[in-house]
Amino acid sequence: MRTKQIIPGLSNTHKFRAIVNGVGFYTTPKQMMDMPVMAQRVAVWTALESCVTHKITGVVETVKSYDYNLKPVEVTVQITL
Repeated sequence: MRTKQIIPGLSNTHKFRAIVNGVGFYTTPKQMMDMPVMAQRVAVWTALESCVTHKITGVVETVKSYDYNLKPVEVTVQITL
């Protein structure tokens, strides 16, 4: 049985580079789902969707989301496909 695409238009095994709050790493959309910090996972997901929808190979964004205590958190993320 096939696994549904996490990011439409991008394979679940496609490697990309992400820099989140100054820490860089290589990951895939499937591995991205296992990120322990929700605010960082949402920021990477948002930036990755932005890359795919605008058909660009990289983006830098500051994403504002909320942590587990409903406090606003700003996460800076850079994605390179």
